[in-house]
Amino acid sequence: MQPVFFLKILGIPLFSYTTLILASIVLALVIAQRNARREGFSSTWVLEAFALMVPLALLSGRVFQWILSAEYYRKRPEQWLNFGDGGLSFVGVALGGLAGLWLWSRRRRVAWSRAADAAALPITLVACGAWLGAFMRGSQYGSPADNLIALELHDLYGVVDLRWPTQLLAAVWCAMLGLGLLMMQERSKDSTHVRTILFLSLYSMGMFILDFTRGDPSIYILGFRPTQWLYLVIILLIAVNLGRKYVYALTKSTKITRI
Repeated sequence: MQPVFFLKILGIPLFSYTTLILASIVLALVIAQRNARREGFSSTWVLEAFALMVPLALLSGRVFQWILSAEYYRKRPEQWLNFGDGGLSFVGVALGGLAGLWLWSRRRRVAWSRAADAAALPITLVACGAWLGAFMRGSQYGSPADNLIALELHDLYGVVDLRWPTQLLAAVWCAMLGLGLLMMQERSKDSTHVRTILFLSLYSMGMFILDFTRGDPSIYILGFRPTQWLYLVIILLIAVNLGRKYVYALTKSTKITRI
């Protein structure tokens, strides 16, 4: 169940989910083109990167959605290829997009960390648009709740109840991250790896917490959703990477002091 925007292309109605995703991708492309000049990339390179990232992101997002919602799609086989009506795993979208970015960086012989740093803000915008689309569609819906921020919202099946506004909270979180990244970008003209690390770590932490408020069906492993385990892995990898850099810097500083 979802409202339809008053927009048709070649007689095909674009649902709110699809419209918001496409709008966020276009906005992300505009921002990426702007960042390209800052990073020394050509506009052609940005288009090449998007040509790899977008298809892989959509495909990976759909495959992850099939896996995480296997029971739903088993009962509704007609929904398997229904991209236009939503049904994308945000984790799968992010992983597919990052994989496309890695392939592009390999092809162009650009450090992946540098490319990811430039893509951090555009990816945040797409994530914000995706969560707003999920809110309009009723997917990734919140569990029933009775608190100060609970809203009367419908789920994927059209059932209206007082729920956690999980999708809106996630969209606000992404918007806050995007604003923070934009402020960092304007203050620092150099490309450090801080923006990528900041986005991945804070996004994963926020989504890990918000997953406790979700009410859509999922399998659980030791009390956590698969997405929560993936967020924990991302946080752990970032912590290990930062720890290695700290130890290396500390060791290097000690050697210089001895000399």
